Amino acid sequence: IEKISGGHKWVEGPVWNRQKGFLLFSDIPDNSIYKWQPGKGKSLFLKPSGYTGKAPFKGAEPGSNGLTYDPDGRLVLAEHGDRRVARLEKNGRKTTLVDRYEVKRLNSPNDVVFSSNGDLYFTDPPLYRLSKNGKLTLIIKDIKAPNGIALSPDEKKLYVSDVNYERSAWLIYDLQPDGTAANGRVFASANQWKKPPFSGPDGFKLDHQRNLFGARPGGLS
Repeated sequence: IEKISGGHKWVEGPVWNRQKGFLLFSDIPDNSIYKWQPGKGKSLFLKPSGYTGKAPFKGAEPGSNGLTYDPDGRLVLAEHGDRRVARLEKNGRKTTLVDRYEVKRLNSPNDVVFSSNGDLYFTDPPLYRLSKNGKLTLIIKDIKAPNGIALSPDEKKLYVSDVNYERSAWLIYDLQPDGTAANGRVFASANQWKKPPFSGPDGFKLDHQRNLFGARPGGLS
């Protein structure tokens, strides 16, 4: 294990750019995204990353959280402060992909993942699917505290981490042909690692063999 960057307040959402060979990650309280590249180290990539208002932000989480790339290689951000999911365009400007559900503002988008057909799944904390044509659908609402999200390599399964103290687990759902989720169940429990104030698993990724690598209280599993 190697420490590649320090001095941050609270980091989230690491994502690797395979085309250009660098890492991006969010520092939520700093309202920034940092870039780390082998041989070059760390540099500031984007500020502000999640809150663009003129008035001082009153909460503790203004910045972006989860990060991912869309099928066209553009960075997509789950933004706490601006309460939206946004896309960073090549000219440096942002495009709002979604900020409301049935007129009401989103809460604080947490993590994001794309399917190969362009559909976007994200936690807010309810779980939504934003189809490629722009339609937003609430697909899972019975998880008390969903956090990280990922798709299986064949995109037939949807994984979600639940940080709710009463369950503390990674969950798995079957994705239906219409993009909705069904048959939710526990994939792996994280109860053995409960450690207040952090009670459950956070962000995670799957490799090509469907092995799950998850951040949880005290380490990685």
